Amino acid sequence: MDPRRSAGHIVIGFFRIFATMMKTQEKLTHKEAVKKALEMLGGKALLKQIYPVAIKLIGKNTNSVDIKATIRRVLNSNPFDFKATPGVKGSWELISFQEDIATRNSRIAELEAQLVAKDKEITELMKQPTEDSFVKRMVNATKNLFGINRKHADYVRQVLLKLGRDEEQEDLLAWIERREQKTVKKVTKKIIQKISNSQIFNGSITESEFNGGGTNNGK
Repeated sequence: MDPRRSAGHIVIGFFRIFATMMKTQEKLTHKEAVKKALEMLGGKALLKQIYPVAIKLIGKNTNSVDIKATIRRVLNSNPFDFKATPGVKGSWELISFQEDIATRNSRIAELEAQLVAKDKEITELMKQPTEDSFVKRMVNATKNLFGINRKHADYVRQVLLKLGRDEEQEDLLAWIERREQKTVKKVTKKIIQKISNSQIFNGSITESEFNGGGTNNGK
C-alpha cells in the first residue's frame, strides 16, 4: 500500500471523527446558558455578574450589547425559572436553586433542633450521679445510719460486692469493726464501772482499795 494513501486515510478519518463530535456536541440555548450561569454563581447574582458567565457559555463576545439584551429578556420572560431578588436592584435568582436551598435550610434547621434536644438530654444525663458518687453517698449514709440499723450495713456490703466495689466494701468493713470495737470497749467500761460502784456501796470493797487497784492486806 502506498504510504501517502495510508496517511491520507488517517487524516480523513480524524476529520470525520472531529466533525461527528462537533455535530453531536450539545449546545446551550440562551435560557440554558443563563440558568447554568446562575447555578455557577450560587443561585443568585447581579446582572453584571451574570453577563460574563452566560455570554461565555453562549459563546458570544462579552462586549455584545445584543447578547446582554437577550440575557435580560430571558430573565424577564421566564417567571417560572427566574425571579428578581426582592429589595436588591439588578439581582436575579434561579427559582429551582432557591427552592433547593430552602429545602436544605429547612433540613439544617431540623437537624439543629435535634442537636439542641440531644444537648439538653446529655445535660440532664450529666446531672445524674455517677457510680462512684452514688457508692460514696451510699457508704456515707450507711455510716450515718449504722447506730440505728446495724443490718443495713450488711445489706450495703452485699450490694458493694455485687457491684464489684471490693475496695469500698473492705473500707466499710474496717470502719464497722473499728466502730464495734469502740462500742464494746465503751459497754465493757460501763459494766466494770457499774460492778465496781456496786461493790463499793455494799462494802465488798473500799473506795481506797478500788482507787488503789487492790487491798492493803491489813497493812
